[in-house]
Amino acid sequence: MTAMSAPSSLLASELKATLGIALPLAGAQLSQVLMGFIGAAMMGRLGGDSFAAGGLGAALYFTVLLVFQGLLTAVGPPLPCNWLSA
Repeated sequence: MTAMSAPSSLLASELKATLGIALPLAGAQLSQVLMGFIGAAMMGRLGGDSFAAGGLGAALYFTVLLVFQGLLTAVGPPLPCNWLSA
């Protein structure tokens, strides 16, 4: 009977550890989605032009963010190597 309880207790401890990490991440994701939804709902009450301007601004912001994040990701690893060799 103890051989069967060991995998069960291992599974329970792993599940507890996984949920301990996953629940805060899920909460953060849910809050991000809700902020976007509430922002869209507030802009929607102002009219179609405001809603379109908010969507265009968000798309431009996201594009610029991705470009700079890609540049930082590409430059990040070689940069310390060049500093150490100088």
